[in-house]
Amino acid sequence: MAPGKSRILHLFKSYIYGGIELSTIDYFKGLEENFDRIYFFAQDGPLYPKLISTNKLRFFKSKKNITYNLINIFINLINLITILRTEKINIINYHHRFFLIFIYIIRIISPNTIILYTSHNRYNDFLSKLLWADHIITVSKSTSLDSFRNKFKSKITRINHGIEINNSPPIKTSFDYRIGFVGRFEEVKGIKYLLEAFEKLSRINPKFRLVLVGSGSLQKLIEDHLTHSGIKHLVEIRNNLHNKRDIYSLFDLLVLPAIQLEGFGLVLIEAINYGIPVIGSKIGGIPEIIINNETGLIINPADSEAIVKAVLTISNDDKLRKNLIEKSKAHIKSNFDIKNTLKEYSEFYTNISANSK
Repeated sequence: MAPGKSRILHLFKSYIYGGIELSTIDYFKGLEENFDRIYFFAQDGPLYPKLISTNKLRFFKSKKNITYNLINIFINLINLITILRTEKINIINYHHRFFLIFIYIIRIISPNTIILYTSHNRYNDFLSKLLWADHIITVSKSTSLDSFRNKFKSKITRINHGIEINNSPPIKTSFDYRIGFVGRFEEVKGIKYLLEAFEKLSRINPKFRLVLVGSGSLQKLIEDHLTHSGIKHLVEIRNNLHNKRDIYSLFDLLVLPAIQLEGFGLVLIEAINYGIPVIGSKIGGIPEIIINNETGLIINPADSEAIVKAVLTISNDDKLRKNLIEKSKAHIKSNFDIKNTLKEYSEFYTNISANSK
């Protein structure tokens, strides 16, 4: 099919303010000329009311929540097949492994539909061995290393995440001892270790404050922990904040203490873009962004003492902090500029469209 005539459908689990959902939607707003139509399918979520359909982009809600409930699976499958046939979709790009059961069935009833899978996180388990697609997109070197790599070999394309580079001076002009976290309040993000570290930091220097931006299943546990540990007055939780500049103006350094499943670390390049120094775990795609002592500080996962040491190192050394900000900004400009990301996606989908039947 000629480039610009294809109709692509992206499959997400939910319309949430997550890095996967927001980045993909942003990219495809910049790729409209590559397609006749661009569709998104997911269960309802807080992001959905903010999304505006256009002549090129359209957002579908699933009939039922996307879960492993058999009735929900059946109803959502019928819903999805109806959309495929009504809208004449010829490319499906799924972003969550949950959709495998849908993909296998769609492959049988619509064998000419091109199936793409975007690997946003790193897995090495049984489900990875079941993955199927005509082509796989990975968003980092780390996500290229899963167990499926031998199965697909030449069918893997890596396209780095990208953001619009901000050439303005750093958003912060002074260091006010405010530590930030941005992301889901889930165990895999390592918030437990950040809280442990902050308790120690607040005893070392009472000027320290902690800002948690996001939401998730651990919020009640976090609030209870803050109350019982006596540091609630030092911690600010912001649930409904989505403007990037507003977020990154709240703190002086960002910590991403993930303990698993961190395929990239989009919040790191966002923070760097606003001149915020970063600390991140040596896991997944984080070391592709943070070159230790050059573009940030790397810590071992699940190590609160390492977080304490890294925060003190940055907060006590103005020269180091300035060097980290300058080098990290140059690093993301060279490697994670959205202009390059969109160019690579455009070339990729042009080739895919040209090969579609």
